Amino acid sequence: MKRNLSFFSKTGKAYNYILKNAFITLLLLITTAATAQNNIELSGQVKDKESGDNLMYCTVSVFNSSDSLITGGITNEKGYFNIPVNPGKYKIVFSYTGYIPDTIVTGVVIDNRFLGIFKLKKDLQSLDEVEITASSRESSIDKDVQIVTDELRKGAADTKDVLEKIPGLSYDRYNNTISVDNSSNVIFLVEGIEKNQEYIKNLSPERLKKVEIIRNPGGKYGLEGYSAVINIILRKDYRGQEFFITDQALLDPDQKNKSYLLPINRVNATYNYSFNKFNIYAGINNHFEKFALNTSNETNYEGGTQVIEKSTDDYPNMFFHNVSTSYTLGADYYINPRNTVSFESNIASFPTPKQEINQTMQTNIYNNNVLVDSFIYNTSLNNKTNSSYNTLFYVGKLTAKDRIDANFTYQYYNEKYDNLTKYENQSDRNESGTNKKNYTKFNFEYTREFNNKLNTRFGYGNIWKRLDNNFKVTVSDYDQDTISVFKQTETRHNLYGYVSYSFNKKIALKTGLAVEFSNPVTEEQNNRYFIYQPYLDLKYNFSKKASLKLMYRADSDYPTISQTNPFPSHLNPTTITVGNPSLKPSVTNMVSLKFSYMQGLFSIKPYYYFSNNYISQTGHLRPDGIFEYSYDNVGHYEDLGIQTNFTIRMGKLFVWQNSIKIYKSRITHNGYVNNVNDWNANSQLVFTGFKHNGILVMQYRRDMNKNITSMGYSRNSNDYWLFVARQPFFKNRLTIMVGYFLPVNWGVNYDQSSYTKAEDYEKYTHTDISILKNMLIFRVTFRFSKGKVKKLDKNIETEEENRGGGIF
Repeated sequence: MKRNLSFFSKTGKAYNYILKNAFITLLLLITTAATAQNNIELSGQVKDKESGDNLMYCTVSVFNSSDSLITGGITNEKGYFNIPVNPGKYKIVFSYTGYIPDTIVTGVVIDNRFLGIFKLKKDLQSLDEVEITASSRESSIDKDVQIVTDELRKGAADTKDVLEKIPGLSYDRYNNTISVDNSSNVIFLVEGIEKNQEYIKNLSPERLKKVEIIRNPGGKYGLEGYSAVINIILRKDYRGQEFFITDQALLDPDQKNKSYLLPINRVNATYNYSFNKFNIYAGINNHFEKFALNTSNETNYEGGTQVIEKSTDDYPNMFFHNVSTSYTLGADYYINPRNTVSFESNIASFPTPKQEINQTMQTNIYNNNVLVDSFIYNTSLNNKTNSSYNTLFYVGKLTAKDRIDANFTYQYYNEKYDNLTKYENQSDRNESGTNKKNYTKFNFEYTREFNNKLNTRFGYGNIWKRLDNNFKVTVSDYDQDTISVFKQTETRHNLYGYVSYSFNKKIALKTGLAVEFSNPVTEEQNNRYFIYQPYLDLKYNFSKKASLKLMYRADSDYPTISQTNPFPSHLNPTTITVGNPSLKPSVTNMVSLKFSYMQGLFSIKPYYYFSNNYISQTGHLRPDGIFEYSYDNVGHYEDLGIQTNFTIRMGKLFVWQNSIKIYKSRITHNGYVNNVNDWNANSQLVFTGFKHNGILVMQYRRDMNKNITSMGYSRNSNDYWLFVARQPFFKNRLTIMVGYFLPVNWGVNYDQSSYTKAEDYEKYTHTDISILKNMLIFRVTFRFSKGKVKKLDKNIETEEENRGGGIF
């Protein structure tokens, strides 16, 4: 024990030294950048020459005397723009799809200046093309940009309702998640800064300006394993406060037990105050779940032995109850137009979130179809967790071409669990313990845009975490408890750099490399791992409508707590699961070729993933008849498939959005080959022909696809057909949504299941989730806002516009 304390003391001192220097560096950067000279600002207004209408979201590009693009922006809903620059002489280009571009030269500018009102003339030859090509969308080498138009805002109560209309994105109303290309492993940003998802999802549609979607990101988000980044760009001209509350509930009218009539209820409230240099927000989120489900297992052994576990009399035999409350408090301080400091704290506690699962199984054992034994056992699992996640951010725009982003995060997680299994005519077994994690993360990123062709990005990241796991087993017929302790620390460093270069209007390249070093340490092991992650994007534009993009990625995956925890946990009388503390981080390579048409309204992407040390569940049958699940770095993993997204507009009232993936997965491990073929899809048809912005939606989701393991597969998501009607009232302040999960079997699966095949062993598990049929969903939102849009006064020379998962 003394040796352990000494080790952690030394580790802590070393890490404190790293943190101390990281904080000093961050403070120096903030101090230096904050004292930088303020920019001057160029402002003006853009209108339609014939009608005089304001041109919203017109692109304003600023070039220097060498014709290099140095900055730019877009106009607001009144056609105004406001762009910070250094004193100097500039050429400004105004461009808007469907209009002839206009260009002016400012002369030497040394202070704030209103440039005037500029009127663009329609390009009659391009009008037909505007209607076809979704002119509000843009695409670059590494991201897609969607301007938030009035059409996207129509009938939307919050950000979620806007995002679901963007091609390639979908909103799962049941799980309250946003997916990109059918993957919900997405991180949300506001102006490039990480924010609480619920805060972002509840933002007013009127405040949204643009949405940037980055698929298969590099840099820190790629290193953290995210499949996509959604970055929300807000309008800068809003000042005021708003309060938003939403309640989304699912009702099961077929449920005979009244205590399970309301299986899910989510209540969320956010408050936002924005004034001059400050933006302050707070939120509370309460999530309630309560299910009664029917589960069963079937296990077959070599030699004719069969074990059937099921409910008695076909009644529900698993009862699930989950209650959690989380709180968010955040603030942004705009020191000046170049420097921003942000802080956000998320706490899940008060009361302590808890999860309870109670399951009863009637077990029958057969030998060559003859019943040889029968008994009942009951398992009760009680989990309680406390966690906090706190992050400090800094964004510094050193010049028009140089930007730095830095953040520091501290996370605390504490789980207490108690798992009691009672056997008929046997000893009771109780497993209890704690899983604790302390975690810190520091990131620093520097971006340099040399000109409109060359862009670079470099970054450094540090992650430190400590796991403390305690495990105790009590058996009723034994006097002595079994107590085990597992401790692990890990320090991880990553360094990355990327270069983007546009050869011409047709060809663009982005390439780079990330290097990771990790050092997990336990009492028995001290391992060191180096991981290299190359990155390549090569894009060719056939025309303004069509492009082809070649991508290559190498992504790392690190073991979770449950995968490394070495304590044996009994799932049932014949099955246990044990973590593997010797797991190594894995590297998965991806190659894809994506064809896009009309700025992504149609895309098709064949892809291929492969890995030689993929982390997967494994297992074996022990001599005592117990099957032991664990985790290993398996020999070879591959996933070959094709992903397609397409949006079809049928007249002015109907929009049909689709995302489909077909794939084949394979794992080869210890001479055994496992193959899985499957597909998933999301499709929704939206009707927008009602007055007062009401809409109808018919949505189909097939997420119950097979997730491969080395010995079989698992299905743990949800399929459904859902019909939704949504209507705003009182000038969009109040919105009511009513939905009905259709009792349709075609194309959907109501069986969450898994399959395991090993030597002398085969097992099926089933959980019936057909309660989704006939279920009703209700959502009520109310938004109270008190603020105003600060407008420019076009009659004066100097202008200043304010800136503003599964069923369980």
